Amino acid sequence: MQQRILTLLIVTLYNFFCLGSTCPERSEFMQNAIEIFELHAADYMVKGNVPGLAIAVTYNGSTVYAKGLGYKDRNSDPVMTDTFFRLASNSKMLTAIAIMQMWEKGLIELDELVVNYLPWFKLKDPAERWKKITVRQLLNHTAGISRGEGSNIWDYQALFLTGKLPTSENLRTGAINQEIVADPGSRLKYSNLGYWILSQIIAEYGGSPGETIDEKYINYMKNNILSPLELFDSGYVVDPKDVRKMAKPYGITEIDGNRSLLPLILDPAGLSGGFGGFYSSAKDLSKFLIWLTAAFQGHSEPLLKPGTMKIMISNPISDPNSSNQYGFGFFICEGLRGPVMGHSGSFLGYKSQIKVDLTTGIGIAILTNVSEEDSMKYWNLAFSTIGNALQGLQPVLPTIEQTSSTQKQSVKESFYSNIIGHYEYPFGHFDIYETPEKVLMLDTLTMEFVSQEPGRMDFKMGWEGPFTDIIGDTISFYLNTDDEVKYLIITNTTRCYRISELINLD
Repeated sequence: MQQRILTLLIVTLYNFFCLGSTCPERSEFMQNAIEIFELHAADYMVKGNVPGLAIAVTYNGSTVYAKGLGYKDRNSDPVMTDTFFRLASNSKMLTAIAIMQMWEKGLIELDELVVNYLPWFKLKDPAERWKKITVRQLLNHTAGISRGEGSNIWDYQALFLTGKLPTSENLRTGAINQEIVADPGSRLKYSNLGYWILSQIIAEYGGSPGETIDEKYINYMKNNILSPLELFDSGYVVDPKDVRKMAKPYGITEIDGNRSLLPLILDPAGLSGGFGGFYSSAKDLSKFLIWLTAAFQGHSEPLLKPGTMKIMISNPISDPNSSNQYGFGFFICEGLRGPVMGHSGSFLGYKSQIKVDLTTGIGIAILTNVSEEDSMKYWNLAFSTIGNALQGLQPVLPTIEQTSSTQKQSVKESFYSNIIGHYEYPFGHFDIYETPEKVLMLDTLTMEFVSQEPGRMDFKMGWEGPFTDIIGDTISFYLNTDDEVKYLIITNTTRCYRISELINLD
């Protein structure tokens, strides 16, 4: 016990006296940790075929490390700390903050019905349960809304890959055709569509006359969040003169081992709204992480009043199938040494993590310019090396869990044999296979057969897996005249292609 107390005292004194920039012991100690991080991050990038990565680490109100690794355009321009990356669902943190600003001003109430703010809002449901959805339920993903982004015109191959994206005016038409998949308030059901609806409330009550819906949302976010934090390398629509600052997006690793270059989206149009269109840099995210850490500790100015952030995170909704929880715009997850809070993001050609370790106050942002990459392993690597050094601990390498796969079999004579196989989509790969009891996707999600018609089979995703983003949603297989799968579409938005038959492992 005495030895443990002595060790804690040494670490405490080390942190107090030797974490300033003038401490020579700290400098050598930290430099060693940085070198370990960069060495192993480079190894991860080679093995994962990752062109570029940017990182920011913050602690005690300052940036302790920010750097770009690799290239933003496949071996030509190096990634810098001011390189732009799309941040996808990390955008939800900002949208939730904006909603709470409006709540502070008395413009909206958290438990008010959405239909009272957006008269056009409705969904497909015979019981009209959408009339009971509140702002609070949108914020914490308990509205029971489909993950779908609100319109079947957002088809990755037909639209996203050409850079032609729908406006919010387009999405409003599509939104009313989405189905409710759970009773409002009954459970966590992650929904991009829900956060897009929140963006429409922001546009309605925070915009200026004469602006489009998308302009109202974007200008509110600029004036009330980006400008107060001096996030000058952040936004939604990239100015064409800044196109060289954008990290080029790369798709999944193909069978030949290469990644294809995807179209560069400068204006995400309606997809700016609320859930996925934000871009930023490591330099700017350092500022955001510093503010975020202070806000979690009760100091949320200049964006929010003291105490508002506590409301956003104090009663999170638990995922019944995992240890994750969700507050207003923030995931609360179990990290290497305790809870971490923030978000992750997947935009076509980009993956990112922006999280704060609540025990130590260490904030880390990881940005990559690829689809299908585990950005959290870089976050854990940074925390175990640079984060350890900040705590006076020796850098260590985190264990990378190897995912185990349930034994798969292709049952050739079954009703489902024509849909079983290995599929790819813009963010990755997955298998659909059959066991004696059920048809499964991603090893855990059951597929409930709904209906069949010439050229099409429809399923509902089961509630068994930890994938709260798609459970309860639709998956439709489109077939040719020989009943072979041409492609499948998940939640009216994500088109996937079968690339091979499954190998029979019996």
